[in-house]
Amino acid sequence: LRSAVRVPAGSQIWTCYGPQAGHLRLSHRRQALQAQYGFLCRCGACEREQAAAAAPHGPEDRARPPPGRGTGTQSGLGAPTACERMDRHSLEAGTGMLQDSRTPMPPALDATAMLARAAALDQQARRACESGADFASAARCVRRAVALLRRVFPPGSVQLAHEQAKLAQLSFNAGEAEAEAELGEAASAMAMCYGQAHPEVEELRRLGCLARLDRARRAS
Repeated sequence: LRSAVRVPAGSQIWTCYGPQAGHLRLSHRRQALQAQYGFLCRCGACEREQAAAAAPHGPEDRARPPPGRGTGTQSGLGAPTACERMDRHSLEAGTGMLQDSRTPMPPALDATAMLARAAALDQQARRACESGADFASAARCVRRAVALLRRVFPPGSVQLAHEQAKLAQLSFNAGEAEAEAELGEAASAMAMCYGQAHPEVEELRRLGCLARLDRARRAS
């Protein structure tokens, strides 16, 4: 586990569960976390914004913490942190992606509805695979789910990385032209979360090599 700031001995360690301060509004972050994990988030970022909302100077979302500071709850009570088992190389590789989360606040979004829609698309993909190994249809569903999750979770999130890995494998099984690029993106995303030596990262890179060889064979 690596920290971007100094952590005094005995301090509590926190993890970002996905919806991030500076990426979604306070009310939508809390709504999404309550719906998915069943708790009301009271992390530092949420508490600061709630206090700012109660102040006379402006509405709920006027004051914001520095971008990149996550919303979350105590480590060990749910999804693993995106920093767990991150090695030096994956940290350097992820720096550019993490900077992408420092974007202007989007319009108000219904994060809960988007998460529900993404879950429904995942179910459609599962049925397509189970009913007739229709990997192309499954990949289309998961690609749409990834697009929705990108609007809820910032780059570097475990939830987004796993969905990208699912898409890349389906795309590979379907023999799609996008497979090579999607496998590379998924491997990088998973490496940010778990390190370069993680078995799933190695498998994604192996499939990427096979996709590259297949592309070269078709071109010759």
